[in-house]
Amino acid sequence: MPRSLDLWYALSPGARAGYGLLLMVFLLLAVWWWQIKPITREQTAREQQRLVQQAALQASWQDILALKPPEIPHSQADAPKAFSPLDFHTPDAQLIRWRPADRGGEMVLEAQWVSIPRIFSWLAERQMLAPAFSITVQEHALHFVLQVESDDGD
Repeated sequence: MPRSLDLWYALSPGARAGYGLLLMVFLLLAVWWWQIKPITREQTAREQQRLVQQAALQASWQDILALKPPEIPHSQADAPKAFSPLDFHTPDAQLIRWRPADRGGEMVLEAQWVSIPRIFSWLAERQMLAPAFSITVQEHALHFVLQVESDDGD
């Protein structure tokens, strides 16, 4: 052992610095090889997985966009439908009574729960407002009383 130290001390300070620098470079390469390189491989694998998922997502979006309803021409979309209480007589909602008033009236329906949100959409399509409504439970359906009035913009 003392002999190896004699060799070390026999070197010039510049040579010792060079060997020390070479040792540091070797240690840094070893750390990079054992620590950084696996992370880079993992990152590359994740990037490829992300690209595969992105391609699958794009394909899903294309499938979803294929289900998109056809575009309605602008002139048809702006034309409001005329309001008639008989339009609300469907298999899910039966018109029980209609009492007309000045700008609307009172509509009484016997409806299933699933048809109630659709009724508000139909009213909006026909430019009618629903300032008041009530829903009560009966034996086989809901008793839906709806005050409607025209949306003239007044």
